[in-house]
Amino acid sequence: ERLLMQTHRGPVELDCRSIKAKYASFRTIMTYLTLDVDEEEQRRRVREICWLYKIDPAAITDSLMMDWEEIRQIASDPLCTIGAHTITHPALSRLDEKAARMEMEQSASILEATLGERPVHFAYPYGMKRAAGPREFTLARRCRFDTAVTTRPGHIFAAHTKHLTALPRVSANGFYQRNRYFSPLTSGLPTRMANMGRRLNVT
Repeated sequence: ERLLMQTHRGPVELDCRSIKAKYASFRTIMTYLTLDVDEEEQRRRVREICWLYKIDPAAITDSLMMDWEEIRQIASDPLCTIGAHTITHPALSRLDEKAARMEMEQSASILEATLGERPVHFAYPYGMKRAAGPREFTLARRCRFDTAVTTRPGHIFAAHTKHLTALPRVSANGFYQRNRYFSPLTSGLPTRMANMGRRLNVT
């Protein structure tokens, strides 16, 4: 089966005849939605896809996301800390500075009003290089976050004390949610290879 996706450059044919082809088509769609169109158009396209294929995004959200009572329970645990993560989960680098700062500050304010304590830690939505860069690292400091975490792969070193709003992460998601992956991931070797030997990846 093949599908046509309309883009600004014209129709793109998506091959959906096999699992491998579907993954490739998914990457094509993701690239288009995260690079070629702005955040508002991205959301419009996703709503359109959901309508066409009778997908209820609100029901999916309700089934997968924690409610406020669950968040309060976690926040009450002395071993846990709740951080901020924006309101609408945009790629902050694609917003103007005023809108990006509003997303960051208001998410902290909502958590403070609900949990009674203002979060001092932040995680960038998506968090890859094209979604959060030096401007966002500066904004996090201006929003009074002590630390902010990207999804750029890496371990934390002493040099990160000068870049506390650009911290790397060892991601245990997607294909890596199995115990056998933790030992090599936490060894530091895969992330050092991904960073071509560099300890810092903050530009």
